[in-house]
Amino acid sequence: MVHRDRQNQDYQALHNGDPLFACFDGTTIAYEGESGLSAAFINEAAYYDQHVGLSLMRPITLTHSTG
Repeated sequence: MVHRDRQNQDYQALHNGDPLFACFDGTTIAYEGESGLSAAFINEAAYYDQHVGLSLMRPITLTHSTG
C-alpha cells in the first residue's frame, strides 16, 4: 500500500530513499528512480477500481504567446 508519509503530499518532489510503499509485514519500499519526479493523486478514490495508488509526474514549463 502507499506509505503513510506520502499521504497528503501531492506534487512534492520524490528523492531516492523516500518511503513510497508499506508492506503488510511492516517493511518499507523506498523510492529508487529518476530524480525530480513528484507523486500526485495519492490514494485518490477515483482510481481505486483501476488499482492505481499514485501517479508519478515530471514538471514541465509551458510558455504562451499571445501574439
